[in-house]
Amino acid sequence: MASVRRDTRVILLSYPGDPESDLFNASARDNCCQPFLMLRAELAKRGFVIEQVSDQPLRQCACIVYWNVNNLRLSGGLRGVARRLRSDTRGAARDLISEARRQGLTERLALVLWEPPSVCPENWDLKTHDHFPRILTWNDELVDGVRYHKFRPPVPSSFPVVPARPFESKKLLTMIAMNKVSSYPSELYSARERSITYFETHHPADFDLYGIGWDDSPQVPSGTGSTRSGHRASQRHPSYREPVANKWNVFPIYRFALCYENVFDQSGWVTEKLFDCMRADCVPVYWGAPNVDEYVDSRAYIDRRRFQSDSELASYLAGMSEARYEEYRTAVRQYLQSEAFHLFESPAFVVSMLRGLGLC
Repeated sequence: MASVRRDTRVILLSYPGDPESDLFNASARDNCCQPFLMLRAELAKRGFVIEQVSDQPLRQCACIVYWNVNNLRLSGGLRGVARRLRSDTRGAARDLISEARRQGLTERLALVLWEPPSVCPENWDLKTHDHFPRILTWNDELVDGVRYHKFRPPVPSSFPVVPARPFESKKLLTMIAMNKVSSYPSELYSARERSITYFETHHPADFDLYGIGWDDSPQVPSGTGSTRSGHRASQRHPSYREPVANKWNVFPIYRFALCYENVFDQSGWVTEKLFDCMRADCVPVYWGAPNVDEYVDSRAYIDRRRFQSDSELASYLAGMSEARYEEYRTAVRQYLQSEAFHLFESPAFVVSMLRGLGLC
């Protein structure tokens, strides 16, 4: 990326929503915005300010960053009209790519591929990537260190100390998740639903469900392209308890938690679902990134892929001895002290984003 002049210190952010409430919200649940707040603070130390798109002159911008593809204005026809309508309602009506081309500033364009294909399928249209000299992604199959730069989905570096509970005082199993659907072939929302139904039917005293959308009216699907994504028209789940403000208040009550990602075929998509559970003295049952063991010690989680059915999984969990459970606990504690885990925390995320944007 071109060197930054003194009069080009703005980082222009085209974000499909409100970044102040979505990215830079200091009171967000589970302190989940800390990585972005730390990024903004570090950028400020270096003389940069992040601004949402309005009417800023592009020549005064060091970077022009698109957060996901679903607010670009590139397509013609009906899809292009639909995308422009979405962009206009989200405050990103400018065609920044065309403006950058006209002004010879395309080297300042960058794209952050944040959402997986079950949420934003347009992110993974490689033709769209041609417009960007710099792309930041967690997807290991794309990362090349030249055009595609790696970041890990981050977790906050601060987390409250959760006192360990005795094995015998913990309830067996929980899930904390949002109720969603998608027509993406490798989605795991339906697997969540199947597991919930199985455990509340066959082990009603041992399983509790928490999260958002399980007792709400269905919402209008929010996805784009051919993949539908939104809230499921849910049945009433007798296992459902309530939303949670912070997962660390719930996970310690349970021995295990079902931690299913949005998709199961995306290398590098290892998110907070796994780590929030680990950090709160709960052993995760994980299903997601096919290469998760490249990031996480396989002794510190239970791989859902090992089990042919929820029934087989239930037998394994219910039959686990306290000694075996303590082996998982020990492995979790050791992993959370390792460099492999620290690479997911806020400071490492800040470094990877600065490098990906060419700012360090």
